[in-house]
Amino acid sequence: MFHIRDKKGGEILNTLKLKGKIAEKGKTQIELAKILNISTQSFNAKLNGRAIFDIEEAKKLIAELQIENIKEIFFD
Repeated sequence: MFHIRDKKGGEILNTLKLKGKIAEKGKTQIELAKILNISTQSFNAKLNGRAIFDIEEAKKLIAELQIENIKEIFFD
């Protein structure tokens, strides 16, 4: 399982589960990038751990992907 960690070593994102949810909902990176108002390249970087989703982006993803168990994907 691939987790993104913050600077203090805390886990903040389970990328595999997020990618699975994106596939389950039939969404594309292009669609989600538009919803988040970021470039596809930025979305890809965030999805693959080279950057971090900010709180507003995370909220939009949660709503768009209808994520019920938030802590399964986004951690404290």
